Amino acid sequence: MEQHAYRLPTKNAFSIPNFPNYRLGPIDGSPCDTLGLNNVPVALFRYATDTMDYREVVFHDLSYYEPEEWLWDFGDGNGSTDRHPTHTYTQDGLYEVCLTVSNVNGEHTLCRPVLIGTVSTDEPGQAAAVRVFPNPVQDRMVLEWGGETARFTLSDALGRLVMQGTLRKGNNAINLGRLPAGLYVYSIVQDGKAMSTGKIIKQ
Repeated sequence: MEQHAYRLPTKNAFSIPNFPNYRLGPIDGSPCDTLGLNNVPVALFRYATDTMDYREVVFHDLSYYEPEEWLWDFGDGNGSTDRHPTHTYTQDGLYEVCLTVSNVNGEHTLCRPVLIGTVSTDEPGQAAAVRVFPNPVQDRMVLEWGGETARFTLSDALGRLVMQGTLRKGNNAINLGRLPAGLYVYSIVQDGKAMSTGKIIKQ
């Protein structure tokens, strides 16, 4: 290949082709835009918690169709106009985080639940020997239990029992595919004593 003689930094004989950006949208004011479409932005974001402080959340904007302004509502009375903000929550809980993006053509809002602190115990300062992932979950989740055999129960937001079973030490696969989307609370009981409780979001 010699068409324009661009020198590439690496060999590309077996690489995948470059795909176009399908989210560019119309070119506002272009004579080629015979449909008269405008770039009304679409809000989209992801988030991740800090590995050293689980209450510190880093939000990353993924919005498309040329957003020009960003307005964040972190669900605890605080907000930001930064594109990629970092926010520290003062308390554990379930927060509804909303991002509104806008430009001269319009605006769009996306809200997502953000769960801060998935595990609690009856004894302050004692870490529970349990880990739930992924959370939020779509169908199948894994509950990693570090204790001996225990009883597992799952209730919906109204306190109704929707699932129960036995946990064994190690990874326990739990299928939530039949449950509707929403917030659920799990409880782990061993020898009549509540060992751990936490929240699960089913998408």
